[in-house]
Amino acid sequence: MVKIKPFTGKAGRLTLLIFEALDAESPLNPYKIWRRISILCKKRGLTAPYLHMVTRRVRYLATKGYLKLSYTERKESGQEVKFYELSTKVRLAKWLEETDLENFVASVTEADAISILRALKKEGNVP
Repeated sequence: MVKIKPFTGKAGRLTLLIFEALDAESPLNPYKIWRRISILCKKRGLTAPYLHMVTRRVRYLATKGYLKLSYTERKESGQEVKFYELSTKVRLAKWLEETDLENFVASVTEADAISILRALKKEGNVP
């Protein structure tokens, strides 16, 4: 079975690190995400990305629907800080990657299969 990897290259590695940081603890602001990624990179012997790279990637992932805005806080200086968490789309993708689809299909009831097919038809992915 061919696994689809939507994120490739340097941006893909950074995206997966962001997902891993938010999976461990959520919600986080971009600075705290960067701190967690720096710790992960240090443990793995990788070069840590710059803060502006993480911030830019987090904003991109939020606009594409991979991250959702949890809440915003206002600092004493008046600056707004946004806190992000993983969207349901990412959690589903992670679950699908970890799950054996043959066992999943074998364990699904008829009613569940119908509702899944309805959801897929709504998206236009099933004929």
